[in-house]
Amino acid sequence: FQNIVSLVRDRHQLVYKIFLFLAAVTMLVYIFPKQVKFRYEFHNLKGKPWNHDNLIAPFDFAIRKTKNELKTERAEIIKNTKPYFISKSIIAEDKRREFETEFENKWKGGNKKLKEKTLALGLQILDSVYAKGIIQPTEVIENKSPDFSIYVLENNVAEEHDLVDFYRIASAYEYINKTLSTQSRNVDSELLLPLLENSIVHTIIYDKTTTEKEQKQTLDNISTSRDIIMMGQNIISKGE
Repeated sequence: FQNIVSLVRDRHQLVYKIFLFLAAVTMLVYIFPKQVKFRYEFHNLKGKPWNHDNLIAPFDFAIRKTKNELKTERAEIIKNTKPYFISKSIIAEDKRREFETEFENKWKGGNKKLKEKTLALGLQILDSVYAKGIIQPTEVIENKSPDFSIYVLENNVAEEHDLVDFYRIASAYEYINKTLSTQSRNVDSELLLPLLENSIVHTIIYDKTTTEKEQKQTLDNISTSRDIIMMGQNIISKGE
C-alpha cells in the first residue's frame, strides 16, 4: 500500500492523465447508442401511403438496376445486335473473268452474232446479280424476316441494309432462269445456264470479328443505374 501511495505522490501527473482517459472512455461508452434506429419505418409499406414527412434526398445517389434488369438488358442487346458483313467485290470481278474464259472454251458454234449476244447477256446477268450481292447464309440471319437490318462494310464504310436487298444462292438461280427464259430465242441459253450457275458465289460475307467487337462494346457500356436522385430532390411526399 505504501508503495502505491509513493507512486501516486511521485507520479501524480501521469496518474491524473490515466484517470482522465479512463473517465472519458467510460463516458463515451455510456452515451454511445446501443442500437442505431432509423427515423423511417419501411416494414410492410408496399401498396400503402407514405405516412412520414416528405423524404428529401440528403445527397446525390444512383438507383441501381436489379440483376434481372441487367440480365434482361444484356439479352436484348445480344438479340438485337445488327451483324456486320463485308462486301467482297473482288470475288465478283474474278468470277466475271472466269465466266468469260469458260464461255470461250465452251463455245463451239460458228455464228458470231449469236456468240456476241449470248456472251453479252451472260455478262449482263452476272453484273446484275453481283451489283445486288449474294449474302452468305449464317446463323445470325437464320429465320430472320426480310426487313431484318444488317451492316455491310465496303472500303471501311458501313451501310445499313435489309436482308431483302440481297440475293441468296437460290434466288440468284431463279433470277438467272427467269431472265434466260425470256431471251431463249435470241441466245444460246443451254450453254449460258450452267456457266452462269457455276459463276454464282457469295459476295456479302459475314464479319464475325467486327460483329462481336461491336456487341462487346455495347454490352460494356450498359449503365448499372437506371436513375439518379439529386441532393434536395423530393423522393416521396407524405401521403403518396
